[in-house]
Amino acid sequence: MIASASIHAGLMMTSNNSSVITLPGSTGSVMEVKIKERQDTLTKNAIVKPVSNNPSKKTAAHEVISRINKTVASSENTEKQKSKAIISAANKQHAKSKARVISILYKELNKYFIYPGLAQKRNWQGKVLLSLRVTSNGKINNVQLNSSSGYNILDQAAINSLIKVGYLPKISSWLHYDIDLKLPVVYQLTES
Repeated sequence: MIASASIHAGLMMTSNNSSVITLPGSTGSVMEVKIKERQDTLTKNAIVKPVSNNPSKKTAAHEVISRINKTVASSENTEKQKSKAIISAANKQHAKSKARVISILYKELNKYFIYPGLAQKRNWQGKVLLSLRVTSNGKINNVQLNSSSGYNILDQAAINSLIKVGYLPKISSWLHYDIDLKLPVVYQLTES
């Protein structure tokens, strides 16, 4: 029985954000592994391709290359799916927070809501759309008229009512970022 041993030496070259490793394969073929680091994530992409004097010859190196490429593609898809799931969960949480803030805001706004007497006498009705920011500590900032009701007196009444609210109590215990909102305020007369 004769024992044999071989030493496989590889050549590694590096350049901007990538490395190439050239390894000898079975039956005289050569395999080249290129690892490219992406700057936008912490993952690495491996691009593996055979380098051979006889490209028509199928070798074990080709099978290894195929498995590596499939693993890399599968890993990238898994990371993309995880990222999408995280973004989706964050968007859902943001939407819930926004809805909660709007609910609290309307409750507070009802305390200060005024339907101007002149507008009532003249039967003026309309919808005012306000934009505002609620900070993580509950303060209301940047109140602006986004869309007019068509009546300046109603627009100003909506803005003044919201400014009087000024602050949403107890919101800082669960809101950890600022939220920009568009808030419709409807002025509508009902017959009594």
